[in-house]
Amino acid sequence: MDRVASEVRASVSNHRDMNGVEVRAASQETVRLLDHAVTGYARARRDTRERLAAVLASDPACVMAHCLDGYFHMLSSKRDGMSRAREALARG
Repeated sequence: MDRVASEVRASVSNHRDMNGVEVRAASQETVRLLDHAVTGYARARRDTRERLAAVLASDPACVMAHCLDGYFHMLSSKRDGMSRAREALARG
């Protein structure tokens, strides 16, 4: 693992989401943004992908955000959805 990846992973800790479930992330703000993205998906919001982008910008190492990204790609009807889902898995 390179130095930057080690530093990012070292800065991650446990935080609680809106349901009280522990989530490993860089900050409570990242978890709040993740909650916002999941809520957007559950409510079929058009801005769900932008909400997820905000999570990844806040914490590029957030594994749950990469899982959600892969899930969204799997749901798409686009031909490259599966390969993009695999890329998200590799990033997480």
